[in-house]
Amino acid sequence: MGLTELPSVQINSCDRSSSTIRLFQLTLNGVTVELSALGASVTKVLLPNYSKKTTPEDTLPVDDVVLSYASQKRQYDDKNKPFFGAIVGRVANRIKDGRFQLLHKQKEEISNGPAVETLETYQLEKNNGPNHLHGGFDGFCHKIWCANIINDQAVQF
Repeated sequence: MGLTELPSVQINSCDRSSSTIRLFQLTLNGVTVELSALGASVTKVLLPNYSKKTTPEDTLPVDDVVLSYASQKRQYDDKNKPFFGAIVGRVANRIKDGRFQLLHKQKEEISNGPAVETLETYQLEKNNGPNHLHGGFDGFCHKIWCANIINDQAVQF
């Protein structure tokens, strides 16, 4: 297994500050995975295609099985609208009407009496028609994550 840091991508944008997107490649037993600090995303998974090998001397061809952007710059500029390969959050999936409710129970501190229950409604931004999707316009998939190489086999976002 091997970990390689690929050349970083420098992003300069009018609406965001200058940032560096670090890229990494992990390889083990003919499988290669490429990772990006932009959205802590998987940008490539290259798998051997055993059906295309013609002779024992041929190099085994690989297929990329991940949907991704052609470049990190394009992913950044497009704000990864299809959420390709990225970590999602603060929530995953849709929240109907961009709204949810939580029941809060609070013990009365003075009298140590019964808990007081209140139902609180939270309104989120709507970034998917009437719904809130994957953490909104500024969710985890849009962040440039700090990346640390743990050892020659791991990277941490």
